[in-house]
Amino acid sequence: MAQTRASLERQLENAKQSLSAYEERRKSDATFDVESKNDPHWRSLDAKRRDIATRLHRVSQKEQQQAELASRAAGGDADE
Repeated sequence: MAQTRASLERQLENAKQSLSAYEERRKSDATFDVESKNDPHWRSLDAKRRDIATRLHRVSQKEQQQAELASRAAGGDADE
């Protein structure tokens, strides 16, 4: 899982940088005044960022679930 987490974190950082770079190019272009939500390229970059963030969140949930199962298997949960 650690390799998957590291890979997803790297991909998320790259996606954020791509989105930021595109937004900066748009801001510097005086003739381009369309809102971000209507720009297909921006929407594509943002969707990729959101997809990777969601996958990273799911990995976190799975790691937490596995840690809980491991602690129960080791007898760490005395409540039950």
